Amino acid sequence: MIDHYGQFILGLQYNAQRFFDNKISDCGISHPWCDQSCAICFIRDVQTNALLHDSVDHLVAYFAEHHTRQCSLYPFDLLFDHAELHPHHHFEFLKANYPIAVFHNNLNQAFALVQIQYEKKILDIKPIGDPREFWGVHSTQDHRQLGLFTIIELNQQQRNECFCIDQNSSWSRLINSIQQDLFEHPFSARIKPQFKFIQNLYFDGHHHGSTPLLAEPQQSPQPGLSLIAMLNTLEAEIKSFKQAKTDNSPFHFLTAEEQQQLLDYENKLSECRVGVICFTANHLNQENHLSNDEQALFLELQRKYPKPDYSDSAPVLPSSAASTANDKKPAHPWAALFALILIFALLSALLYGLYLLFKQFELIKFIAITIGIMVFLAIWSKK
Repeated sequence: MIDHYGQFILGLQYNAQRFFDNKISDCGISHPWCDQSCAICFIRDVQTNALLHDSVDHLVAYFAEHHTRQCSLYPFDLLFDHAELHPHHHFEFLKANYPIAVFHNNLNQAFALVQIQYEKKILDIKPIGDPREFWGVHSTQDHRQLGLFTIIELNQQQRNECFCIDQNSSWSRLINSIQQDLFEHPFSARIKPQFKFIQNLYFDGHHHGSTPLLAEPQQSPQPGLSLIAMLNTLEAEIKSFKQAKTDNSPFHFLTAEEQQQLLDYENKLSECRVGVICFTANHLNQENHLSNDEQALFLELQRKYPKPDYSDSAPVLPSSAASTANDKKPAHPWAALFALILIFALLSALLYGLYLLFKQFELIKFIAITIGIMVFLAIWSKK
């Protein structure tokens, strides 16, 4: 199992596609997100359990050698039936919907990277010494950062399903689905969404000290990554809500109906997140090509669910996706000239007044000279 599977699969797909497009060398195939999410990665044969690949680098390089030119993400539930994969004589597959990587080659073949929840244990770990003490040696078979996968070739029906997903998915469908399933959900009153355009996505959601997904700095906002960040924030808020710190926390006072609503909200959030991750990864280089209707939907999200911005500047949609911002009008040149004339007039009046005082009143002249001499002597004595 991989704790941060979403980050793992996004990094894998992003760098795999860049490698297929000859944008990176074989030394940079493994994305930092993959390394942070998964310390060990094994890809085993679905029939024999033989070890096929022991790293993401080896997996992607193998597919590149076999004429693979595209890596896409698709929801597991749209391509596979859990009942057909269970039971398996070697593996226990993950019984949930999640994004899977599909590698398409030039021979009209497609291979899916399917996650294994765990292998059926080959070695039983027995207690040492007195069995009543319930302790034994450490086993890496249950390592939390051990990524187990297998490769399954897709049949013609599954390949057609991939084609239909690519043709029928759109930003409008995704946003409308989020609006209907999450924002209009009965439990949404307790969870407030916040949307903000971002240029890059970071491993732990923060800019400082975190690894970005995109290697090159992006000048324009990325709508898909912005949606992922919003859904990640909702997921974090739910976890915080459920981790009740005191007996007076609202989570303790949920009725049975509200608890069922929370469970349903979590399930729909997970489904929306899978769909957004897949579509964003497959259209990462086309995010700025939005139709007018899609632009309006994103801007409506920003208007309805703004996220407080404490930085000096916040990203906005490019000119093709947002109205032009109102620039500050420069000050009129006549205003600056008038200010200079006024200052000169006041200074002249002050100097002329001092001149009249010195001319008419000898006492004032004497006092001014005396004060000047005293100031000079005070400064000179300190040196």
